[in-house]
Amino acid sequence: MKTKTLKLSSLLVLLLLMLAGAFLWIGQGSLALLWQSPTPTPRPSWQLSKAGYYIPPDRPIAGEKVTLKTARSRLPFAIPLPTYLPGDPAAAYLAEVWASEAGADIPSLALVYGVGVTIIVQREIHPTNWHNLAKPPFVSISVNGYSGMGKDPGDQVLDDGRIWHYPGSVAWQVGDLQVTIYGEYPMSELLKVAESMQLQ
Repeated sequence: MKTKTLKLSSLLVLLLLMLAGAFLWIGQGSLALLWQSPTPTPRPSWQLSKAGYYIPPDRPIAGEKVTLKTARSRLPFAIPLPTYLPGDPAAAYLAEVWASEAGADIPSLALVYGVGVTIIVQREIHPTNWHNLAKPPFVSISVNGYSGMGKDPGDQVLDDGRIWHYPGSVAWQVGDLQVTIYGEYPMSELLKVAESMQLQ
């Protein structure tokens, strides 16, 4: 009888130890890993705004948020504003203006519109070879006779397996001004925005 009780106690202790180990394993999130999909949904590289549009993370450029008037006084070039914006006309307003510091080595500007379009303008003294840069998923484009490159929005699997979301974009250069337009719109719509801008 004593041996039977001892065996039963040993079995009970072993069972309790196994249960404790299982709870410890679960507590470290290992069980959650078993139920997780092999490719978890990534955090988007562009965040969704309250209006439901993707916007660039943090700051669109190295600079600070300013008024349009302040940006005009800081930058050594005229600010080209678009006359066409896609999406809801009620959201076609200039929500944010970002500008580099006065006298910056590379003067730059970002215009963020309520429709989810961001326009970045910066001084680039060297001409850009868009043809060499336009590798898939990018394609060569022309904006009012100036060469550039663009792409539709989409996702790309990186070398480390992460999925990176890219917005639609078009980029081109006129003289020493390089412009890039981003947004969750087809490239054809962003080209209309680009063609509505007068660069000097």
